[in-house]
Amino acid sequence: MDSDGTGRRQAGRPAAATQPAAPQPDERSAEDQPLTRQRRCAERLRRPLEETNSIGMQLVLVPPGEFIMGTSGEDVQKIMEEARRETTNEYFFKHIPSEAPAHRVTIPHAFYMGKHEVTVAQFRQFVEASGYATEAEKNGQGGTLVVPQTIKWESSRDCTWRAPGFPQAPDHPVVTIAWSDAVAFCEWLSRKEGQTYRLPTEEEWEYACRAGTTTRWNCGDDPALVARAANFADESFAIQNPGYCARQWNDGYAYTAPVGKLEPNAFGLHDMHGNAREWCADVFLETAYTRKVAGEAVPAAAHERARRVIRGGDWGCAFLFHLRSAARMHEAPQACKYTDGFRVVRSLPP
Repeated sequence: MDSDGTGRRQAGRPAAATQPAAPQPDERSAEDQPLTRQRRCAERLRRPLEETNSIGMQLVLVPPGEFIMGTSGEDVQKIMEEARRETTNEYFFKHIPSEAPAHRVTIPHAFYMGKHEVTVAQFRQFVEASGYATEAEKNGQGGTLVVPQTIKWESSRDCTWRAPGFPQAPDHPVVTIAWSDAVAFCEWLSRKEGQTYRLPTEEEWEYACRAGTTTRWNCGDDPALVARAANFADESFAIQNPGYCARQWNDGYAYTAPVGKLEPNAFGLHDMHGNAREWCADVFLETAYTRKVAGEAVPAAAHERARRVIRGGDWGCAFLFHLRSAARMHEAPQACKYTDGFRVVRSLPP
């Protein structure tokens, strides 16, 4: 449910789909299969392909490599045209041009990434061990959610990670999390384990999300395939939220889904599309890719309140162009919306 300030009532006219399509065949060579690359990397580094840390978080080894990041100028125009057919609200597509130009990126080092988004149970361990209070708990206003009566985004003191405005179980992704909360969690876990946990860079996030693919979503180019891999606004959401824009299929989860219930990508990562939007480490700049292609440095944060990149789309999003691997959004680091969570990266020593 993207934050346009007006809610999502009659937000657009998404194309109908009744059944998830069959997976598309993978035409990559056996040597270039993501799992093959992961296994070879694990053997070379003498590390496990997957491991579980001290708080029960499953981590997947992501190998180094290269990929084409972003969207070509030609495809940006196509996606913009498609977006305008679904909604007239410019908020929903104004960031698409920032995905261009497409450019080659090298990920030089392997890293571990959370197989799932950080869960309610894992975040609770952090809070109970450290006494940490989140931005929504200490800002005097609470988190931000869409109020059914007004169909607008509003702050509520009752909206926090403990009670985001809908029921959650311990295995759901924690939401109503500000960027600063996610960073604090990573710092605590780093101290606890004596290893470096952090938010992914924007490049690492897209590389891990794509898992070797060049398609719009890591499951292919067919929108019907997204139902297999992503929790987003569908019929189950519409039942609880009459009048909102929703796709015509049903995964049974009106709001967040338990992590790992939908199909993973080729690296074995779940929920890279949908469920909770995921914070990245980077400051957001509309011209970041243009600067990189031109060989210019991308400025670091001018101050701690600089807007940060957030990726992946969320459980309340019906516009599938927001769930694409290349789609990039941004929020103020103190924003704590009931759509937003995170997953971690654990760095490996040189």
